[in-house]
Amino acid sequence: MNRHLTGTRVLLMAICAATAAAAIATLAVRTRSVLSPAGLYAATSGGEPVSMYNAMKLQRGVPLYQDPRDPPFYPTTLYNAGFYAVYAAATWPWRHDPAAVVPAMRLVSLGLMLVGLAASIVLAIRGWNRRGGMESPAWAGTSMALAGVATGFGPLVGWWALTTRPDIGAAAFAGIGLVVLLGLGGRRPVVAAAIAGACLAAAWSFKQSAVLIAAGMVLAALWQRRFAVAAMLVIPPAVVIAACLTLLGPDYRANVLWATSLSSFSIRNMTHMAAQLGVKGGLPLLASAAVLPFLRRASWLRADERTTLLACWLTTLAGGLVTSCRTGSEANYFFELWVVVGLLVMAGVRLLWDAAGPASAMTSRRWLRPALSALALMAAAWAGMDLLRIAGAGDGRLGRVRLALEPGQAAEVDRAGELAKRTDGLVYCQPALSGLALNPTFPAPIFDDYVYFHRPAAERGLLRGPGLRGLLERHEFPLIVLENRNEEMLAAALAAGYVRQPGWNYLAVLEPPSSATRTPVTAMIRDGSVVGAGSVR
Repeated sequence: MNRHLTGTRVLLMAICAATAAAAIATLAVRTRSVLSPAGLYAATSGGEPVSMYNAMKLQRGVPLYQDPRDPPFYPTTLYNAGFYAVYAAATWPWRHDPAAVVPAMRLVSLGLMLVGLAASIVLAIRGWNRRGGMESPAWAGTSMALAGVATGFGPLVGWWALTTRPDIGAAAFAGIGLVVLLGLGGRRPVVAAAIAGACLAAAWSFKQSAVLIAAGMVLAALWQRRFAVAAMLVIPPAVVIAACLTLLGPDYRANVLWATSLSSFSIRNMTHMAAQLGVKGGLPLLASAAVLPFLRRASWLRADERTTLLACWLTTLAGGLVTSCRTGSEANYFFELWVVVGLLVMAGVRLLWDAAGPASAMTSRRWLRPALSALALMAAAWAGMDLLRIAGAGDGRLGRVRLALEPGQAAEVDRAGELAKRTDGLVYCQPALSGLALNPTFPAPIFDDYVYFHRPAAERGLLRGPGLRGLLERHEFPLIVLENRNEEMLAAALAAGYVRQPGWNYLAVLEPPSSATRTPVTAMIRDGSVVGAGSVR
């Protein structure tokens, strides 16, 4: 064995390898699951279907942004155009086949996740490991890379690495910007800041809230009086933001500014998400917090790197907690934090590696073995959680890692799809990725954001036309297909007089009463003019 591989270092490598192996195994099961037949019928995150739908609108020539106040679709496109454009372009060859485009979009997310994670690992290995006289750099780099993988694909990110949402791409681009600033900032700080600023602009083009890492980078630059660096970090995002707000028009602004503002604030949700952060990300978060006081001992880190990492950790943690205070917010608001946590975890592995070497300059290392023993126990619990989920034990408590269908569920959705094709008029369907598995005519009525936009907008009288409940009361839909768990919509349809068809086990299929007459949707009025309802397949 290499004389530098002390027993303590071997233990450290084993801890990193075990947690990384569990994370990779869980990711592999999830990836296989989204490519299975069940992948087309079950969403991997909340809001995924409407994100897919909007990317598919681009592919089918339907305008991306439309006024969300207008009937009959009340369309919401809540995120920035870069997100939808990237996913639409990357999956263009499969645009006419939902069974192919759905998994393809999910794999785009995984690709973005891998690119962002790879950038962080490259910085840790090629940047930090080349400084400060590293012993056994190959083994140390392997340990750091394994720790980065274990953190990046751990329970906090979970299914999000394979879901069609802007969060992974936004965090990946923001993380690449941070890595560029850290990696190149010592030699060409202004050039590095300009490149990083372009990456931050790309992150914002995916999701408006992707500004937490940027805030930390700018604050660190201002603290160090590196005003040119701060300016170059701010200018590219500012230009892109101004261009989008100006050039994409009022419908864009109505979606990404006004519609997103209607989701209510909830301290209870923030408390819940703080608990989720502790449960799903407790080990890496605790490790990153423990590393911060020791960064001064890392001779291979420049002073500006230490300041930037600390500032970004604070802004992403505080910002994640604040933004998770909205109704419906989830772990995705901690993904920028997780980029910084991953870097700090890899820095911590390097610090432990240095301390565990035979030539360590530390005067006392009595703390090292107890610390590693405690880390080993926590890592074992961490890896064990993933392995239990892979085995299917306690799925309801630990979270599922497979997309599952009840026997006959897929066949029933396909049966509903055939019924929808034979129906004359606008079908409202929300089973199986909110109806995308039925391959509906575009545009289609998609109300996945009902709780966060449509209902509060209707309650405040902000919608034009009758709103979704008004459409139901006027029997505008000749066919409604719902999942049984969609109790609110089901109750509203029944209250409006719709009749539920017998013979369906997994879906609720409803038709208007036989005596109902309805006004064609194409005759609805928008600002005094007739709205057309052209269709695109």
